[in-house]
Amino acid sequence: MSLNFALCSAKSCANVQMCIVFYYTLIYLYLSSELHLWCSTFKAILNLLIFLQKRAVRIIAEVAYLKHTMPLFKDLHIFPFANLYYFCLGQFMYKQIFHTAPVTIIPEVLNRDIHTYCT
Repeated sequence: MSLNFALCSAKSCANVQMCIVFYYTLIYLYLSSELHLWCSTFKAILNLLIFLQKRAVRIIAEVAYLKHTMPLFKDLHIFPFANLYYFCLGQFMYKQIFHTAPVTIIPEVLNRDIHTYCT
């Protein structure tokens, strides 16, 4: 809640681009840094995070409470939470497949040495 309050306070004295910078500094960092933990949590907590992200986007765009947010995400070039998860998952798998990640977990995931059948 306090992140949106800070964003709302900044909106009164800053333009849209500055508010987007505040968004990436305050909210995006919070969502993306623990993304692997957020996506394994309960649906009620995820809904709260999605709600807070949508509220932040509405504050930045200065629109009404009931305004649909998907066009706002596109206009502001901000990933919605679900797309952010898929983007980070895609980056992770790319790094695993092409062996550019610091630690490769693909052999553990595939279990080729344990089973002769697909698991």
